[in-house]
Amino acid sequence: MRDYIPTTNEFLKILNQLGIEHAVIGGVATGVWSEERLTKDIDFTIAMNESQWTSLQEALKNCSETEVFQTSFDPGEKVPFLIRIRYKGVIIDLLTSLTPYQDLLIKRRITTEVWGYTIDVASAEDIILLKLLAHRGQDMVDIQKIVQHIKNLDLAYIEKWVKEWEVADYWEKVKNG
Repeated sequence: MRDYIPTTNEFLKILNQLGIEHAVIGGVATGVWSEERLTKDIDFTIAMNESQWTSLQEALKNCSETEVFQTSFDPGEKVPFLIRIRYKGVIIDLLTSLTPYQDLLIKRRITTEVWGYTIDVASAEDIILLKLLAHRGQDMVDIQKIVQHIKNLDLAYIEKWVKEWEVADYWEKVKNG
C-alpha cells in the first residue's frame, strides 16, 4: 500500500484540477483505517458529470504512462460506471457515483495525511459497508481489522445501511467475532 500513496496523490491532483469529487476506497482505504496490507490497485468512488468525463479523458490522453483499458457503461448513460486505468504502472479503478449512498460516501469522506501525502478517504464506516456488500474472504478480514482499530465507529449509521441492504447477518458475524 505504501508504494501506492505517491501515485494516489499524483492521480488525485488530476481529479482535483477537474473538480471531480472523490474518495479513496478499497485496500488503500482499509490500510488507512486499520493496518497496511498488500493491494493490487487503487480504488476510488467519484462523482463526475458528462463534461468532467470528457475532460478526464483528455487529461489522461496527455499523461505519459497512462492507459484507459476498460470503460463500462449502463445502457443510455453518457458517463461510465467503471473506468479502469493503468497509471504509471498502477491499476486505478474509478467507480462513478450512481446512487444516493455513493454520493453520501463522498460527502462523508475524511481528509487525512498518509506518509506525508494528503488524501481523501472514505470513512471507516463506509469502507466496512462496501466490504460487507462485496463479502469476499479478504473483505471480512479487513472489516474485523477496522473494527479492532477504530473504537468510535458510528454503529447507528452502519446498522441503518446493513438493514437496508440485507447484509445484517454478515455484520452480526463480524461483531460476534
